[in-house]
Amino acid sequence: MYAFSSTYAYMSGGEHPDRTEYLLDIWRIDFETLEWVKLDKSLPRRLYYNHMSVVEDSILYHVGIYDMNSRYINALERFTIQLPSLFRICLEAICRSRKKIKYIGSLPKYIVGHLNLEN
Repeated sequence: MYAFSSTYAYMSGGEHPDRTEYLLDIWRIDFETLEWVKLDKSLPRRLYYNHMSVVEDSILYHVGIYDMNSRYINALERFTIQLPSLFRICLEAICRSRKKIKYIGSLPKYIVGHLNLEN
C-alpha cells in the first residue's frame, strides 16, 4: 500500500517473494532526490483491505479492516513521521478547547480561517 505527501511517497506491506512472511516495514521516497529511506517505524500486524494516508506531511495513518484470520477488527494506527509545526499544534489545541468560541473573537481572520470550523 502507499500514500503521498507534498514531497514524499510512503510504501509499506507486501509479501516476501518466497511467500514465507509478510513485510511490515515502511519506506519513504523523496521526490526531489529519488532517495529511498526505511523508516524506524513498522506496521504492528498484517491487515487486509487496508489503506494509508498522510496528513499535513507529519502524520501517517494506517487503516485495516480484517486480520490474517479474517476477523473483523477495524484497526487504526497512527505514526508521527515529522513533528507538526507549532502553528498546526496550536490550531488543534484551539479546536479541542471547550472555550474555542470565546477564543475565536480574539483571533485574526487568517487563523480562524485555518480552524475549519464549518466541517
